[in-house]
Amino acid sequence: MKKSEFLIRLQEALEGDVSTATIHENVRYYDEYISGEIKDGKPEEAVIDELGDPWILARNITQAPEVLDTTNVYGEDMHRENHHNYRGSGYTQLRIVNSWWKLMLILLCIVLVIIAVIVIVLGIIRFLAPVLIPLILILIVLRLVRNGSRR
Repeated sequence: MKKSEFLIRLQEALEGDVSTATIHENVRYYDEYISGEIKDGKPEEAVIDELGDPWILARNITQAPEVLDTTNVYGEDMHRENHHNYRGSGYTQLRIVNSWWKLMLILLCIVLVIIAVIVIVLGIIRFLAPVLIPLILILIVLRLVRNGSRR
């Protein structure tokens, strides 16, 4: 895959998930990154292969925390080194819930299910109570009468 094709696929993958500014920023970053690696003597295809699938890269970008400042205290851009360290370490990060509103939605669903179960159980008890309570009282009275007559 060529650099231009990679950047187009990355842009397409990011569209609709992040702002236009974020799309341009990331496309520009990877354009400069690939160009820098090519200037350092790496073949274009090798750099593209090292970056991986642009769709997966886009998912990582859209799921990343909203930390935009990648400069250290000296003003140097650390994103390039961090990118190499992250990819080279074999470390993969599993994100089950990547934003607060998804967590709140999951918790709300759990609470609603619990409430539904309680309402159903109480409805069954309420429906059966007019029949079961007199029946239980009759059984208690009969048992008391039987136990009393045996003595």
